[in-house]
Amino acid sequence: MANDYSFKHNNKTFTIPAFADLPMGVIRKARKGKDEADTAFLILETVMGEDSPELAAVDSMKAAEFQEWLTGWTQGVSVGESASSES
Repeated sequence: MANDYSFKHNNKTFTIPAFADLPMGVIRKARKGKDEADTAFLILETVMGEDSPELAAVDSMKAAEFQEWLTGWTQGVSVGESASSES
């Protein structure tokens, strides 16, 4: 059973799949990222969908807020290392 990750932004709550429960297809696609940032955004766009309210919320975050959010979602695992180690 897949777990979800919920986060609040601008007084709204959003729910996405937990990082640890991402389908292998997402990890496979993300391995093509040029660097860790590219890999992270490939994962986010695949998981959330380009036009989703969840991605719009993430897009509106300031850099420090995004970094804190990303650490919470990944539970501190490096996105690039996770994607490359599982592919």
